[in-house]
This record gives sequence, C-alpha cells and structure tokens, in this order.
Amino acid sequence: AIDDLNKAIELKHDYAEAYSNRGNAKGFMKDFVGSIKDFDKSLELNPNDGKTLNNRAHNKRKNLN
Repeated sequence: AIDDLNKAIELKHDYAEAYSNRGNAKGFMKDFVGSIKDFDKSLELNPNDGKTLNNRAHNKRKNLN
C-alpha cells in the first residue's frame, strides 16, 4: 500500500488524501514519527480535515508510549 501511495504522491504532490492514507499505513506499521509527518503534510494541504486531525492525535499519543 505504501508503494502505491508513494507513487500517487509522486504524480500529484498536493494530494492530501494520499498523505493521510500513507500516514495511516505507517501508523499500522508502528512508524509513528513517519505517520505524524504525513499527517502534518496532509493538514498543510487540507487544514480542515477532521479525520486527519484525529488520526494525527491518535498517532502522537501512541508515539509517547
């Protein structure tokens, strides 16, 4: 999944949903630092995405543990 999302981002650098989805995939793999970076980029592109805000907060909490 991450390879496909990388390709989508490569083709369209402002694809907020792809960054958010990649953040979710990284979070499932316990790469919380990477997931938070992707959520940050997604929110930079689409700051009013509540789902991404929630997912970033969830991964930040997990990164503390």
